[in-house]
Amino acid sequence: MGEFKDIEWPKHCSLVEQSPLWVGGLPLYDWQVDGLNAAQQPHSRTLLSTNNESGKTSVLAIVFLFGIAAAFRGAMCHATSGNEEQMRSQLFALLKERALLHDWKINDGQMLITLPNESTIRCTVKQDARSVEGAHGYMDPRGFYRPLAYFIDESKHVQNATEEAVRRIDPDFYLACSTPPTEQDVKFNWFWNGIDYDHLDRVVENRRKELKIPKPKKVHTKKFNEMLDPDPIHSFPGEYFTYRRIVTWEETPHLLTPAKKQERENIIKKYGKDSAFVRSMLFGLATDGDVECPIFNEEEVTLMRRSMAGEFEPLAGDTRVAADVSGTGESDPMVVGLRHGTEVLHLKEHKGMNDIAQAEYLVNFCTGLKIGAFQCCIDGMGIGASVANRMEQTLNFPGLNRFLANNSPTFNFQFADRYTELHWVIKDLLSYQVLKIPWCPDLLTDMRQRQFYMMPTGKIKTEPKPKHRKRTGRSPDFLDLMVYLFSDIQIARIRRGEGLHTRSTPRQVTESPYLDAHGANYKTKIMQGLQVQPKLASLIAAKQI
Repeated sequence: MGEFKDIEWPKHCSLVEQSPLWVGGLPLYDWQVDGLNAAQQPHSRTLLSTNNESGKTSVLAIVFLFGIAAAFRGAMCHATSGNEEQMRSQLFALLKERALLHDWKINDGQMLITLPNESTIRCTVKQDARSVEGAHGYMDPRGFYRPLAYFIDESKHVQNATEEAVRRIDPDFYLACSTPPTEQDVKFNWFWNGIDYDHLDRVVENRRKELKIPKPKKVHTKKFNEMLDPDPIHSFPGEYFTYRRIVTWEETPHLLTPAKKQERENIIKKYGKDSAFVRSMLFGLATDGDVECPIFNEEEVTLMRRSMAGEFEPLAGDTRVAADVSGTGESDPMVVGLRHGTEVLHLKEHKGMNDIAQAEYLVNFCTGLKIGAFQCCIDGMGIGASVANRMEQTLNFPGLNRFLANNSPTFNFQFADRYTELHWVIKDLLSYQVLKIPWCPDLLTDMRQRQFYMMPTGKIKTEPKPKHRKRTGRSPDFLDLMVYLFSDIQIARIRRGEGLHTRSTPRQVTESPYLDAHGANYKTKIMQGLQVQPKLASLIAAKQI
């Protein structure tokens, strides 16, 4: 292996100087300049924790890999990550795009790019530590040194053993970047421990005082003569990670446009500056231990309690029946709800009913109140699909509104799917104080327990139900019912301070042969089942549905 003195950058070929070749006229931010200058120091170890949408992959990785490959003949540049799909669709796609411009050799299958100077850039996603071992920089028999460079993308998803293997091969250049780890990433704790958030914040503050450097109040662009050395504030001589830095959205100028800035200020206002979500997404930070991201804060739970106490004035509008159906069992019952506008008139659970009984109950519930199938919403997947099929095909109740959780969001594409987005619609309804709901302690419990997480793409996604059940021991049935009940609410009109559209006449329900033979019996049972709220029928009639 070559000594430090063997690795000398050719004149005018530093990473910062080369950046226009690889990212065009895109200016480098101060933290990118400092990170690249640190990473190009022979045998340095650079670690960055960034906010979402910082440009770590689209700029930093591209300049680092191509810059080293171009500067040194025969350089071996490796990039790895914990997610192959993300690696292929994002980083390798960007590398390939630039290689095509120069007509360089590309091997799609191996995610390999070969430059004319014999340098290679290889993208791999192998969690087997042995796949890393054996590589190292060496002196070519022809008399030039071939350095080894490693870039680790989304480091929080890379296993400890893999990173330890990278350490053992001792690459000449090393740069690791990631958004902060979340609860499911803590087991890959090398990145967590390496960045050491509390320690870094404390050291940085002490160094600012020691060097009499004021804390920057705004993002600025460095002058060229300031781009020669890494930022001393975040340099740690003598430690394994010789340069460590946390990057915030305030250091990312493309996020400071009026629209982007307002969007992030709204996020801070909605979740709180100290919430795990905001710390991770905007400030590149994580919390000690598990990262919990509750969808509803205690203020919103209090608003829901007030809505149950009848303190808010609901808005009139269309009527909808919804049900969170389930498999037979006492622990996971079917829950049925009815709303008019933003007022929920009925919430009730039904235990021990199979899919046949659930289908029959829902059909008779709707027909008994002269509510058409298009005004009835149930889950369109799993047991919900079975119940819906029976309602439409066997009981002749066609036109059901089948809710598909994985559909794309309607209004805000910061969410991964429609199901997640609707939880924030409920949050909005609470903030506008237009909800009126019967007393339901189970709904309050669901609100306190339901969580979300950040996807690698930066989108918000609700915690999967199996994980929720394992963590809490129960299913969020009543909260899911609220999602289905309000899945078609005209939230945009409410946000504009307008009322909701209402139907002047109800859609007529056509009786089926099944209902002709059995309807009277079930209608009686339905109305008996609603005795907990004896004025339901009159309330509905008064609202002229």
